[in-house]
Amino acid sequence: EQLRIVLLPSDANWAGLTWRKKRRILSIDLLKATATAKLDTWQSTHEAVAALLPLAEKLRTELRSAPKGEEHAAYGELLAHTAAQLAYTYALYLPRLRDYTVAEVFGSADAPEELRVSSASELQVLRKGPANEAKQIVRRLVRKVSEQHREWLHIAEQEQRNLEEHWSELKDGERRKSELDARLQLISGYANYRTAEWESSDPSQGETVLGETFDVQLNEAARQLSQADAEHPNHYLVLQLLGLVYSEPRRARDLSIAEQYFERAIGANPFDPYGHELLADILLRRVAARGVDLASRGTIEKGLAEAEQAILQRETSGAAHLLRAELLTMLLEIERDGTKRRELRAALSQHIDQAARFLPQAFGRPDPDLTWVRAVAATRQLGEEDGKSPTTKPHGFDSKKKDLEKMVDDLI
Repeated sequence: EQLRIVLLPSDANWAGLTWRKKRRILSIDLLKATATAKLDTWQSTHEAVAALLPLAEKLRTELRSAPKGEEHAAYGELLAHTAAQLAYTYALYLPRLRDYTVAEVFGSADAPEELRVSSASELQVLRKGPANEAKQIVRRLVRKVSEQHREWLHIAEQEQRNLEEHWSELKDGERRKSELDARLQLISGYANYRTAEWESSDPSQGETVLGETFDVQLNEAARQLSQADAEHPNHYLVLQLLGLVYSEPRRARDLSIAEQYFERAIGANPFDPYGHELLADILLRRVAARGVDLASRGTIEKGLAEAEQAILQRETSGAAHLLRAELLTMLLEIERDGTKRRELRAALSQHIDQAARFLPQAFGRPDPDLTWVRAVAATRQLGEEDGKSPTTKPHGFDSKKKDLEKMVDDLI
């Protein structure tokens, strides 16, 4: 924002600026919108779309009159990247809608016009049911999100084709061409992975939400992301997504390939908290699949370190606090030292509280995984209150047992 004000003061005349200076200002607008989309909330996704749509229209206008040669090619490249960012930003709604309700996200006045739910009756159905009617509205909106993604990806690919004979007019044209190719593969692979999450693992073609089956979407995501990795090796986001594809719970058998991708992603960008969360999660799943025993201690402690690193980089990550709590319950199962157990329980309680504070609550309900961790933690502590046996405090034991039974009933 500050750089844009320096380049374009309020009293400046846009028409009087040079083509190069106008392009610099529009590039800054794209960078700001891209950074906004990375804020990782549905509100920031709305804000990014609102900034990108007029930017794309402005670039189209400027491109029509840009002088042939370097400037025309540079404006075409900028339009391709803007359309690609719009395709990616629309795809960001798919994971948002797994954590927040459609009424929250698209009932907002800031939602893109083509996705906004302004009908009071539809909002009422989304919030209160009936479930079958609500599902139809959700399906319609998810399909609209997918359509917007595909439309902008098509525009980006069209601009990419238009640039095919003009890369030589740009400085480092071959490198820039390769970067755009990789970005389009990444965005398409990301969208295919996120749409696969919406499908049942074995639906028929007619029962799908977005037109393709789970296996088709996931295989296509793997192909496109592998191609993006070949075009632009060691891009941390490409590596993260490949790890997610290979660790998809409904299909993954061997988690070692996914673990290698997550470790490479952290090596490429150690300052991305999500990468540490993903590695902590895969380590948690590895222990859960094998069983919690003394041989698992090293893996559990490595997972705890990764979750802690994610928290250090983003304190408000409810997922990272939840992962650390889940791993602490595992460590409690094998730790026998009384002092260390008390320390572990205190840390566990703290991270459960922080996870409850920061995790989303769709329909006002707590995250099911958090409820599960609370139930496991309560089981670990049952009968250990103040280090005393259950017979010392029978009423306290019975009370906690009833609380635990209620927790499990709520979870079910």
